[in-house]
Amino acid sequence: RGEGSKAEWLLLVSALRGGQHGTLGQTLSELNSWHYPIPGLTQQEVRDALLAAAATAPAAHNGHACSLACSFCFRLLKGHNQTTFSEAELQPVLQWFLTVLSVAGQNVAALRSVLPGLLGVIRAVSPRFSAQNFLRLCQQLTQHASLPADFVGNSFPHACYYAIQCITELITKAPAQPRLQQPNRSSPGSELSRLSDLLFALFAFCHVLVQKHPNLSKILASALGGIRNVMAETKSLPVQTTTLLLPNLLSLMFLGTPENPVNCPEGMSDAQDPFEITSSDSSDSESADKSFDKFGFWSVRNSAVNCVQTIASVSPKAFYSHWGQFLPQSPAVQAIVPRRTLCLYLAAAIDPCPRVRGSAASAIAAIVSGAKVFMIAVTPAHTPSATPFTPFTRTITESLQSLHTNLCYLLDHESHPTVVWHLLKTVSVLVTCTPYDRIGEPRLLASFAPRLERLLPWQQQRHQHTPAAAAVAGAPGAVGCAALACVTAVLQACATEAARAAVLPFVQPGEGTGAVTTLVVRAASPPNQKQDPACCVEALRALGALFQTFFDVARGSFAAISGAVVPALQCDDPLVRLAAVKCVEESVRGAASASDSEGASLVSFWLRSPLVSCLGDTSHVIRATAVGCLGCITATQFGHLQECDQHTLKLSLVHTASEAVASVRAAACRTAGIVVMFPTVTQDVTFVLGLTNDLLLPALKCTNMNTRAKACWALSNLCEVVPDITQEQQHLAELLAAIATAMLLAASDHEKAR
Repeated sequence: RGEGSKAEWLLLVSALRGGQHGTLGQTLSELNSWHYPIPGLTQQEVRDALLAAAATAPAAHNGHACSLACSFCFRLLKGHNQTTFSEAELQPVLQWFLTVLSVAGQNVAALRSVLPGLLGVIRAVSPRFSAQNFLRLCQQLTQHASLPADFVGNSFPHACYYAIQCITELITKAPAQPRLQQPNRSSPGSELSRLSDLLFALFAFCHVLVQKHPNLSKILASALGGIRNVMAETKSLPVQTTTLLLPNLLSLMFLGTPENPVNCPEGMSDAQDPFEITSSDSSDSESADKSFDKFGFWSVRNSAVNCVQTIASVSPKAFYSHWGQFLPQSPAVQAIVPRRTLCLYLAAAIDPCPRVRGSAASAIAAIVSGAKVFMIAVTPAHTPSATPFTPFTRTITESLQSLHTNLCYLLDHESHPTVVWHLLKTVSVLVTCTPYDRIGEPRLLASFAPRLERLLPWQQQRHQHTPAAAAVAGAPGAVGCAALACVTAVLQACATEAARAAVLPFVQPGEGTGAVTTLVVRAASPPNQKQDPACCVEALRALGALFQTFFDVARGSFAAISGAVVPALQCDDPLVRLAAVKCVEESVRGAASASDSEGASLVSFWLRSPLVSCLGDTSHVIRATAVGCLGCITATQFGHLQECDQHTLKLSLVHTASEAVASVRAAACRTAGIVVMFPTVTQDVTFVLGLTNDLLLPALKCTNMNTRAKACWALSNLCEVVPDITQEQQHLAELLAAIATAMLLAASDHEKAR
């Protein structure tokens, strides 16, 4: 009945090793009926079961048992899809599958069992295949990845579909750093070229016939996935990309929708396969009702959108000439939807499948990220032009303005949490890449603020009337984290006074609870059972950005902010502690713009907080960040500190001399190079001498070059301030001798430190 204990299952597997041909089929049938994964099954036990199936079902002796063994391997690997093996561990199983594949020939029934099992093996191998096995697999699979000349709609070519699925997965496991080469010799690069040509040929064939034969949509989606993998693995575009692929992607992005309908012949039904090849696709509860999309057109649309994303990432320069097709500058999406203008905006707005809408949002993000190099030429849209045509810089500016407007529309009308998450990620990329100081339109940056406020944690319930906030109520963690990341990006983008003035109303705390700052502070509280630590981390990053760009606002809410940051410094989660230390670092940096007394007051508070205890944290990354935080204190702030706080800083720096991790010692040397230039510290010859002997001299002998370079930099700063020592000190001669020793040691370095 497919149920039982692990021990019973292992008994069946052991029966394979000694079973006779008469009972072999019965044992394999029993194993195929089990529900996978098997709880508690180890990696070694999975491998032993695969080897047993391959060893007891030779292809030449028992075709039925061989087919059952292939099915068993597929079901086992599909259920335990997190289990991976090296190529050497699965070499006997891989060799058996290649033998079975060659014996199966063109037997469709046999191939329907063999190819899914081989797909499971290809996916289980990690990280990549050797060149020899890669070439053998390519040669075997290309023989079966061909459509029959007399193809008819109701006769679905399963062998072709499964072979392309194997090829698509195999491309991602190609030997490291493959390059497309001319197919004139046996090499991974030339085989990739052959596979690319094959996939493009299948794409051209299916694209023409899919209107008459909707069953071809599965092969079309698989071919697009394979083409995408070729581009992603080789980091280059095949020659057919611009001539064959790009001109047809726009129409494929809407295949099976009212914008590009498919007239299915009457009586045609989708051929149900006994094997679910891509479990993540087949179990997609987000896809449209299968009664309306029984041929899987949504997978074609999703693959087409993913191809756009890959092309924009691999070659932004080649894609830029097609930008106007996929992201039109005008009209806005409010007009695009009624007019049904085919573009990524429309796909993200009206596609019935949430996965496709999310992929469309990710594709927009990839396009914007790839075009960042062009944005240095951006000029305000209202700049007069002396030429009769629209200049390149004006085109980029208008496209950015259109992106802001359309993303705001999509955020206002989207009702699925996964798509909202993708849209927020796209907003973060757009805000990070857009040069707002050159565009001269601060309202664009401020337009996102009210949308983000509605999506922050604890604020979503107050805005249930909006589709986005109502939809994400069931998944506040992921969407809340993405919204907090967007807030951080918006705050960091406020580089001009005009931008800060436009965003200020949304971060200025008021009487209500809807201010962004109030919500971010609440989200930054240490995580508990009801709160996701990731939200706390993103909120602390947002607070750091607030100190960086709106220090006056952060200082006015310092009591509430410190009430969240101080407990976070003592949190059990190291990521939360690290984010809290970085938040403190940004606050100290921002205090440089405040008055001397105000800045010293803030620094004094942090020196008396658990920040100092972070210098002894178990994580070396946190220790290095905490030491670097001390290096952000200015000489003026240090001079206004009380003597006890100055002593705390000096003592903390001295304690880092015993640090064993190179990155922490490098951060300590950099901080020491800053602190020794403080006038008050310079006159303390005893402290400077101890710092030189205990920290700088050992660092100059470190095997890590970065540590030695930072120590040399600190030594040069120390040499600059030695003439400023005015008081006669009995340790001055010792200090000069220590400096001379350190200089000679640094001069003998054979790398950058010298």
